[in-house]
Amino acid sequence: MKRLNGIQFRSGVEKGLHKIASDLGRKITIVWTNEITTAAINQHGNVMLANVADDATVTEALVWKYVGFGVHELLHDKYSDFSVIRSVRETFLRALHNGVEDAWIENRAIREGLTGNAKQLLTVLVNGMVDEAMVEVDDWSDTMQYPFSFAVNLRLHGKTVPIAKGHEHILVEAQRRLPSCTSTADTLVLA
Repeated sequence: MKRLNGIQFRSGVEKGLHKIASDLGRKITIVWTNEITTAAINQHGNVMLANVADDATVTEALVWKYVGFGVHELLHDKYSDFSVIRSVRETFLRALHNGVEDAWIENRAIREGLTGNAKQLLTVLVNGMVDEAMVEVDDWSDTMQYPFSFAVNLRLHGKTVPIAKGHEHILVEAQRRLPSCTSTADTLVLA
């Protein structure tokens, strides 16, 4: 696998994200920051990504992962109603809603064919998260794992994780209802 230094890596990620943003009719600014560990987008269309040092040596696979993070954030910008998201005060419901919303925006983008390789990018992203979680999480029945478990298992692409015993029927019902969601308000009701 090809290795890149941090400067090459950031350049590749930026080129990929600007192309995809253009395909989506969006203009973005990419901000590399040490303040976050993954990615975020703000109301101004600034996509914030966890910084990688100039002299770091990374693999091309990390480019795919970061572009996937950026695509995910662009999908929030396109589909999510942040006023609804900000209205949720209870921490657990906010986390569960975020998981449902994440699955909804990714499934929708793939279904609508927004970019030619959206499914591949988002699958690489979720598979990486699942691989890490399967090593790190010992107890999938822990309530704190429910939002992540639902977020992953509601996606129509990528690997899955265990669901807490007794919650299978909840997941099946959520999988049945998610495609009929048309807004962030709908995903909140589902959560």
